[in-house]
Amino acid sequence: METVGEVKESHPDGGGSPMLCDSEAPGPLAVQESKPVGSALDGGTASTELHDDTSLNARLLDKLNEQYEKQIQLVDSERLDDSFKLSVYAEWVNSLRTLNTELVQSLREMQDTCMERMQLMRAAYLKDFARFGPDVRLKRLAADTVMTAASPGEQIVSLELSSKYPIIPASDEMLLRELNAKTSIIDELRTELKDLRKEAADNGSMLEQLRNMALERDKQLDDKRKEIGILQQQITSLNDQLLKVKMSTMASTDNRSLISEITDHHDKITQLRKKLKEQEDKLRQANTAIQFRDEVIAQQRQEIKLLNEVSASLFLRHRTVAFLLRC
Repeated sequence: METVGEVKESHPDGGGSPMLCDSEAPGPLAVQESKPVGSALDGGTASTELHDDTSLNARLLDKLNEQYEKQIQLVDSERLDDSFKLSVYAEWVNSLRTLNTELVQSLREMQDTCMERMQLMRAAYLKDFARFGPDVRLKRLAADTVMTAASPGEQIVSLELSSKYPIIPASDEMLLRELNAKTSIIDELRTELKDLRKEAADNGSMLEQLRNMALERDKQLDDKRKEIGILQQQITSLNDQLLKVKMSTMASTDNRSLISEITDHHDKITQLRKKLKEQEDKLRQANTAIQFRDEVIAQQRQEIKLLNEVSASLFLRHRTVAFLLRC
């Protein structure tokens, strides 16, 4: 706990008036050990708890600052957006503001406790002063000084005033849990960022390959367009030449064209007659095959009819024999 001050108690004739020692007393004083209300003799335990709480707060603050510094270093190393860096700074400032608020509240509680203790000490002092007066207090103080000098082997016991309301950072565990949670979230975000960057790099290389392929395809299409244009020009020139040839040879080729057309028609008629004869032969063969098939089908039907009659007669005989056997 926070040490308010070292006091020494003197009980003249049963009275309890605390007095400051070590800092205000003129010399070493013997102290009669007692346990008044609001005092604590286990100063070592209190100082140990104070050291533990202080070290815990320091470690917590160091961890908190270390985490935020890591985030800032990550932002700088990864060259992230400035808005993310500003959000990290804002969160850091909010955390420090919360810690400062808790510190101010603890200081206020300590101040209130000190004021209460000082009021109790002042009331006890006034009560003792009104009861014994200043002369009696001086005599008691001189006697205590002589007794302390006569016994050099004794050890002065320092009493420490402690607050009834211990200033314990109750939110340390919560802050540590929150810090661990944020640390795990930051690690997950770092892993996700690495995965996204790896995926982006892979996608970038694939995209570059696709771009190169698209450029090659565009180049090939341009070459094909040029070739098509050249071919179209050649076709146009050939059409013009053909038209000129046709116009020049039209008069001389009329008779030849008629003769060739007649010859072609005659050849076509001959071929058609030949094909017609072949089709008639095929039709005749098909009719013969159909007639033969019909005859075979009729014969098979007769055989099936005979078989049915035979099977019916056999069935009747079988039933008759079975009936006779039963009888």
